Amino acid sequence: MQTGWAAQTRGLRVEIMDATETILERWIARTAESHPRHAAALLSQEQDPFRNPVGALLRQNLSHLLRELSGEMDTTAISSALDPIMRLQVVQGFSSDDAVQFALLLKPILQELAPEGRSAVVDCKIDDSRINRLAGMAADKYAQCREQLARIRANEVRRTNPVQQRIRARRPA
Repeated sequence: MQTGWAAQTRGLRVEIMDATETILERWIARTAESHPRHAAALLSQEQDPFRNPVGALLRQNLSHLLRELSGEMDTTAISSALDPIMRLQVVQGFSSDDAVQFALLLKPILQELAPEGRSAVVDCKIDDSRINRLAGMAADKYAQCREQLARIRANEVRRTNPVQQRIRARRPA
């Protein structure tokens, strides 16, 4: 049996891991609530990635984002985790404000879980400035994804327009 510093450190790690899992579960649930009502329950409750690919996408990438928020804040890793989330938000027609809201949902969760007298979960290094930085990066990624979707749509219209003209030309008047 370990005593002293080693036992205290292991206990602290378990507490931080439990807190991180609690934060993640609440973040997933609140992010799911921001989707249409009929989808919210499925997104947060169904664990099977084949029955719930959007929920699996959120769970996996929010987990990566939480790890980065409480760690090094590697912009490449954050960008990689934000990309599928923002693509989903763009395709689902979320406004930029609504699309970025998932990041800001983390602030009240941390305040709820913070010990009295502390403003954030200090042990995890997550604070308002990191969350705000994540929201800014999400807004940038949203704009990139939206521009890419607009280009794809424009190219599709250009590609199908000549085909439609040929079809109309073949129809008898």
